[in-house]
Amino acid sequence: MTNQTLPRDRSVDWGSSIPFLLMHVSLVSLFWVGFSWAALALAVLFYVVRMFAITGFYHRYFSHKTFKTSRWFQFVMGVAGSSAVQKGPIWWAAHHRHHHAHSDDEHDVHSPRRLGFWMSHVGWIMTTESLDPPSRYVKDLRSCPELAFLDRFYLVVPILFGAFVLGLGFVIERFFPSWGASAGQVFVWGFLVSTIALYHGTYTINSLSHKFGRQRFRTGDDSRNNFWLALL
Repeated sequence: MTNQTLPRDRSVDWGSSIPFLLMHVSLVSLFWVGFSWAALALAVLFYVVRMFAITGFYHRYFSHKTFKTSRWFQFVMGVAGSSAVQKGPIWWAAHHRHHHAHSDDEHDVHSPRRLGFWMSHVGWIMTTESLDPPSRYVKDLRSCPELAFLDRFYLVVPILFGAFVLGLGFVIERFFPSWGASAGQVFVWGFLVSTIALYHGTYTINSLSHKFGRQRFRTGDDSRNNFWLALL
C-alpha cells in the first residue's frame, strides 16, 4: 500500500480479474448439478451469515469502528468477513474509508455519478487502482499483524470455507440421501451461488444506493437510504 491518493489507473488487472470472472462463469455448473431445496437453503444460509459478516464486521467495525471488542474477537471477525471472498479486512476498510473521504468526487473509485452504473457496481474492482488503496486510512488496522496476514493471504479463508462446504455436501449425500442433494450440488449452491450473490448484494450499495432512495440530509454526495437494498 501507498500513502498517496489513488492513482488514476483504470486499466484491467487480469491477474485478479480472471479468478473473479471465472467465479461467475462457474455458474454454468448449475446445469449439471441441478436443484434441491436443501442446496438452496444452504445457499441462503451461507449468504445471510456471510453478509452479516460483511455488514457487521467489515463495514460497521473495521471501516467505521462503531463498537469495541477484544483483539482475538477482532481476528475472528476478520476471518468471518474473509469467507465472503471480498479480500481482507484492511483492504476492504481502506477502500471504504477512502470512499467516505471522497464520496462522489474525482477520487472516488466507484462513483456512479462520475463513472456510470457498471463501473461503480463491478468494474472498479477489476482495475489496477483498486489493488492498492491508500494506507493512511487504516493505520490502526495495519498495526495488527494477524489482520495483515488475512490481507496478504486473503484466499486462504475462502479456500478453507469452500472445502468445508464441499465436505458438508459429502456428509449430506452420505447420511441424508432423502434430502436429494449431492456433494457437488451443495458446493455449487452453498459456495459459488451464495458468493456471487454476496458480490452483487454488496456492490449494489456502491451503485444503486447512490442513484435510488431518499436522502434525508444534505450530505454533499449522492448517497441515499434505500429500504429494499438494506434488506439485501
